[in-house]
Amino acid sequence: MGGYKDDQNYGPQSIYPSSDPQCGTIPLNQSLIATSGDAIAYATAKLAGERCAINLAKLYGDTTTFVVLRIGWCQESPR
Repeated sequence: MGGYKDDQNYGPQSIYPSSDPQCGTIPLNQSLIATSGDAIAYATAKLAGERCAINLAKLYGDTTTFVVLRIGWCQESPR
């Protein structure tokens, strides 16, 4: 949900579990974009895995447990 963090249209208590995913976080240090890209591809892959687990849980939830751990993205402060 990192895309909401950088969107000025959203603030505290304006995002809910029913909110659509908004992938991506803008790097604090803009020079990192040239070497690391942005977080959209990473976030999209995590979202696809989460959605896959949700659908598998609907099919096999009575016999299987799914855990999706989202660690997040850590980055240095701009200098």
